[in-house]
Amino acid sequence: MGRNELQERIARWEGLHTEFKGRIGSPNELAKDLVCMANTDGGQLIIGVSEDRSIVGVEDTDATHQLVDNIAYNNCEPPLTVIQEVLAMGEAKVVVVNIPKGSQRPYRTNQGMYYTRTTSGCRHASREELLRLFQAAGSIFYDETPLLRLSISDLDLDAFDLYLQETGQKDLQIPAASAFRPDQRSAIRRHRELRRSNGSKGLERTPSGRDRAG
Repeated sequence: MGRNELQERIARWEGLHTEFKGRIGSPNELAKDLVCMANTDGGQLIIGVSEDRSIVGVEDTDATHQLVDNIAYNNCEPPLTVIQEVLAMGEAKVVVVNIPKGSQRPYRTNQGMYYTRTTSGCRHASREELLRLFQAAGSIFYDETPLLRLSISDLDLDAFDLYLQETGQKDLQIPAASAFRPDQRSAIRRHRELRRSNGSKGLERTPSGRDRAG
């Protein structure tokens, strides 16, 4: 970031990708700022600009760099890697913390809090936002997600039977059988027997929820 861009950012003030601080407050507050940007689209945390938009600068840039790095590593889970730079604005020095969009989202603080960023600042991430973040990061796989409200009648038994044939199984074997209760295994076997005996579609679900031959 150059001096002209910083002046433009100050004129526009804070937004989705920009946060200003006159100084670093508590480690927890800084971790919140880092996490919310990493969980959203990345951005810059600019230290040394007060709320009245005046450039107050940072007294010790080396100490600030070390503090930011420590908080990014120790107070963010997973640890964040940020890139810092110093801008000389006259006699004052401003620290710009570049926070990339995280590759291991979602991130949280070491207090277990998840945050995202909007144009008005940081806020707690909603359940739906967290699900989207986990999915985007490849942490949720729908073929491994339990479907607790479904029953055996919701299975495509024809497709299941075809799978057994393609894998060379004449009957349900462990570990495949271990995924079903005895009554469920019995229903699948009846379906397969009906198909072999009369070439029908096997078991179909009636409006009452009972299984019948197709």
